[in-house]
Amino acid sequence: MKRTLFLVLLLATACSNKIIYYGRTYPPTQTVDIFFRDSDITEPHEIMGKVTYEVTAKRSSDKVQEKIVERVKEKRCRCHLV
Repeated sequence: MKRTLFLVLLLATACSNKIIYYGRTYPPTQTVDIFFRDSDITEPHEIMGKVTYEVTAKRSSDKVQEKIVERVKEKRCRCHLV
């Protein structure tokens, strides 16, 4: 029974979406500006990290963007380039 439960949990976590962040971490922030082109960014910003989000094709782009914004707020990212 324990082995079956372990395998079910392992399979469930292996199939979940993962947000991977590489970079610096600062105290959380409340606002994040989102840009879709480099040319849209008018103020100077520092590249502090990179976010990778592994998703299935069934995920809507709005939900993906929402999850990424939640994660970068935790790292104090104030500007996010998609």
